[in-house]
Amino acid sequence: MEKVGIDDLVAYIPKLYLDAGDLEKERKLSTGHITNGLGIEKIAIPDAHEDSNTMAANAVYELLEQNNLSPKDIGRFEVATESSYDEAKAANSYIIGMLEQIYGEGACRHWGGTERKAACASAGYALYDMINWIRAKESDGKYGIVVATDIAKYEMGSSAEYTQGAGAVALLISISPRLLSFEPYAIGFATINERDFFRPFGKLTPEVDGKRSIVCYLYLMREALESWKRSVIKHGIISLRKDECILDYVDRICFHLPFPKIVEEAVAFLLRHEWRNLPRWREIIEKIGKEPPSEERESLEAILKDEGFMRVDKEFRKKFRETEMFRKFYEEKVEKSVRIGRQVGNAYTASLLLALDSLFETEYKLGNDLIGMRIGLGFYGSGATSLALSGKVQEGYKEVVRKFDVFEKLEKRKRISIEEYEELHEVRKEKRSISRFFYDTSGRKRKRREINESIIPPSNEFALIGIENNGYRVYKFVE
Repeated sequence: MEKVGIDDLVAYIPKLYLDAGDLEKERKLSTGHITNGLGIEKIAIPDAHEDSNTMAANAVYELLEQNNLSPKDIGRFEVATESSYDEAKAANSYIIGMLEQIYGEGACRHWGGTERKAACASAGYALYDMINWIRAKESDGKYGIVVATDIAKYEMGSSAEYTQGAGAVALLISISPRLLSFEPYAIGFATINERDFFRPFGKLTPEVDGKRSIVCYLYLMREALESWKRSVIKHGIISLRKDECILDYVDRICFHLPFPKIVEEAVAFLLRHEWRNLPRWREIIEKIGKEPPSEERESLEAILKDEGFMRVDKEFRKKFRETEMFRKFYEEKVEKSVRIGRQVGNAYTASLLLALDSLFETEYKLGNDLIGMRIGLGFYGSGATSLALSGKVQEGYKEVVRKFDVFEKLEKRKRISIEEYEELHEVRKEKRSISRFFYDTSGRKRKRREINESIIPPSNEFALIGIENNGYRVYKFVE
């Protein structure tokens, strides 16, 4: 089977950020509640002219330009987002409309694809389907593009407000990729009907049960790993020997990253099960001084209702995370993937792909060689679904990674005040826009709210310039 995977990636991050320490003070939280408790130092905030569509278009445009590609080289285009602005019209059309301002009307007309929704796991499903489109030899030699783009936005003053963020990542998918080739049959899934996080039609911010969402994340990540493990063993990709676990064969791991601290929890949760029957676990138990509580419950609901179990289980995981054996595993295989997340916050569908960028950029700057290493990707989407897949780093990856510049982009952002953040959050029209009448192409008179007061005016980028009174969004490439 031909190698298929990620040939290149480009990340777009808003140019504004809110310092997490400022939010702690404003909301009268204890010092370190966000920065230490969640692991978030800065929160990416979109400017008035930015939305999930502009972020995606800017990422895709940069991806095409830096690879000297034109729209004719692309055959399929998938958009993963849970920040959609329309219940019918796919974000793809808006994004293609922006790109054709550069490449010419009709340049992207042949692109197939859809807007994907599976909460934060959408990017994983879009990526997997794109890989299989190419493996099925239906691409006719063309590339595929997957773009994940989102704005995590919650009610001001809510406990979820601290896990906001934004960003987009565009992936170039091809045969003989330079960056990461995905292993055939190395896939695992898990899906249940849950209410941990959802956003009904017409609601601008989601309904969130934080405690429930964390438990769902942990358990479904484990189920996806178990499914992936069964598949790779069945197909002879990995053969376990005595006193080994499946994660011994995964060199680096990237998880969905709503906030960095939950990734530590996920690693502890997975290792506890993978190491349980191995000699190394006896060493862990001797250091901690007690066994973990039994998890034999008939359902997630039963676990959530058992507050005593939840408390003891959390305490055990905390002690486990403090052990030398855990820290060594985490620092070597996972920690480098969360560094961008500390500076961005939650970007929903784009979070795991930002983690992949973070891993590659950090390892490259440290001079570490990843050729041939297996990277595991663990996607989670509330509601709830998860998938795990893996790929091998390719020989030509350094030529690609040396051009990655997300950390550089993060350093150039502008810090905004709490007042500016709240104005952007609440879309205060008297501050950020003005209404004007115009005539559409059919000659009908319409009203449009024009965006005219960004904190950093758009330059050399796609921007939202107006929203018509019927909700249609208008975009323009601003030079």
